Amino acid sequence: MTEHTTIEIFGNDWWMGNLSTIFVIIAIIFLGKKSNNVIKERILKIIGGISLFRWVFIQYYAYDIGIWSVQSSLPLQMCSFSSLFCGIVVFYRKQYLYEFVYYMGISSAIHSLLTPEFTMGNEGYLFFEYYLNHGLIALIPLYFTLVLNYKPKKYSWLTTILYAQILIMIAGTANWLFGANYMYLAEKPIVNNPFVIGEWPWYIFGLQFAGLLHFIILYIPFSFKNKFSEVEIKNNELEIDGF
Repeated sequence: MTEHTTIEIFGNDWWMGNLSTIFVIIAIIFLGKKSNNVIKERILKIIGGISLFRWVFIQYYAYDIGIWSVQSSLPLQMCSFSSLFCGIVVFYRKQYLYEFVYYMGISSAIHSLLTPEFTMGNEGYLFFEYYLNHGLIALIPLYFTLVLNYKPKKYSWLTTILYAQILIMIAGTANWLFGANYMYLAEKPIVNNPFVIGEWPWYIFGLQFAGLLHFIILYIPFSFKNKFSEVEIKNNELEIDGF
């Protein structure tokens, strides 16, 4: 199994990786909002294609430099699933896929950027690839939301956490078969993250609760928006009835 590595939080590499990632995300969203519909779609397909390409390419790259292993390199981390679904939803527009990458992609990316843990090392291209991957799983759902005006449905935060349990079972099975630690189900992350509380297996329940909390927070803006829309509709109906 490849040894996981970290970088110093608020160190030079941390700032370089995060600031460049955030800058690119903001720039692409700004460009999308200022473009016509044809350009908006082209931009989305380009970043969706990149997401799918890097999902495959990292497997080849890890094998080529001799670090690929069944215990560490399979795309069975939650961010790996999010990366795959981010690419798929660009070309296969399904609401449930958008909702999954909105909740899981954004929340996973936030913590991966704030407290990075490199599962295959952080030398050379692997450092760039880490930020490319996590930048894309934040960018694509934000692009759908802010540029294309997609929004999650009511209780979508709950269905997403239920879908996540299926992926957790897949990763857990791989851990059992190969002696791996996908999704940190066998050993807790080595990063200093406030949501990693206790030892095995208790930290897993803490991470699940934290995930649910993040999903609810991500839904709150849409909850208020939906309530305001319902009030407007009722007011309009009252005006029509009064007329």
